Amino acid sequence: MRSHGRLSRDLDALVSMQAAFHCYWIGGGLTGVLLGSLMPGPVKGLDFALCALFVTLTVDACAPASKFR
Repeated sequence: MRSHGRLSRDLDALVSMQAAFHCYWIGGGLTGVLLGSLMPGPVKGLDFALCALFVTLTVDACAPASKFR
C-alpha cells in the first residue's frame, strides 16, 4: 500500500480520521451513559427539549443556503 505515493497518504489520513471519529463517538456515548446514570430520576421537560432540538436541526438543514449569506 505504501508504493502508491499520494494516494497511500490520503488513504492513511482517511483511515486515521475515521478511527479518531469512531473513538470520539464511543467516548461521547459512554460519557452520556455515565452522566445519565447520575441524574436523579426523570427530568421534567426533557422530552420537549429533545423534540425541540431535533425540530430545530431539521428546519436548519432544510433551509435554503441563500438564507445564511
